[in-house]
Amino acid sequence: MAPIWYDGSSFKLYFYAHEEHQRPHVAVRIGSRNVASVDLLSGAILVGELPPKVHRRIRQLLDEHREAAVDAFQQALQGDSFVRLAETKGEDDA
Repeated sequence: MAPIWYDGSSFKLYFYAHEEHQRPHVAVRIGSRNVASVDLLSGAILVGELPPKVHRRIRQLLDEHREAAVDAFQQALQGDSFVRLAETKGEDDA
């Protein structure tokens, strides 16, 4: 299982350290399916599709925690542990 950065009630965000490209991004999982990859710097969907509410919430999380997200991504690429982003109750209602 890939290292999880955010574990919300509607979606989860993961870093896949085995990927060869270095573009800072996060994998989005809804239920048991990986559905998209989102650029950490712009919030744009790189691959896949997201429900609009989920995409807005992810962009909001990244706007609020961009530096922490990029730091965690870099640490995951190096195989190091990183600080997970904690969910606030009701925060990711989508």
